[in-house]
Amino acid sequence: MKFDKIEEYILNNIKSDVYLSEEKIESENELAKKFGVSRMTCRKAIENLVQRNYLYKIKGKGTYVKNNENKHIIYLNEAIGFSERTKRENLSAVTNVLQYEERFPSDQISKKLNINKEERIVYLKRLRFINEEPVVVEITYIPKKFVNEKRLNEFFESKYNYALSENYKIKEMQKEYMGVLPNRDIKELLNIKENIPVFKLENTAILENGEIFEYTKAFYNQEKYKFLEILKKDIDKY
Repeated sequence: MKFDKIEEYILNNIKSDVYLSEEKIESENELAKKFGVSRMTCRKAIENLVQRNYLYKIKGKGTYVKNNENKHIIYLNEAIGFSERTKRENLSAVTNVLQYEERFPSDQISKKLNINKEERIVYLKRLRFINEEPVVVEITYIPKKFVNEKRLNEFFESKYNYALSENYKIKEMQKEYMGVLPNRDIKELLNIKENIPVFKLENTAILENGEIFEYTKAFYNQEKYKFLEILKKDIDKY
């Protein structure tokens, strides 16, 4: 039996409350005996679920189910930003601007923004807090022509509220999600002690006239967030 079957077994036990939050699960030896596989196979299954944020380990004690009940929820099919989301949920949110500068784009960024390399852009790096805890690092690239220097405070606080007030109408957001291991800078900013993945979102916002308003990379602390997608279908057709 492969490790993915053991992963499925553990996940099903978590979802059906056989294993409760903060409860210790079976050891590698117990799982190996139950499924007739090696300890290494069981270890791989457990490590995968630790990386996916379902389990955590305590050295010398065992493996436990992580409590994910108090995390902030991001709905993957919503087209709203951090400020709107925290306001809707009545959360205390703060934004720290870590870096703001004008520059010329790299080859990669000029392609992402669909502009030439001679067109100046704005680089904006922000650290967002909820209830005084760092939860997300956002790195944004935006063509300079879209940034009104007289309204930088509004721009720093919410790009999308700023865009709406400047009559830049966003037609579409293209999002790509992935789990990545954070670099040293992201780990320090999010106060992550262990070498665990963060949830990376790459977002491209496109205006009604087809121009790209922004390209953003956001790194979310998975200790603080969970991500859901809700899809509705016409059940009468099935």
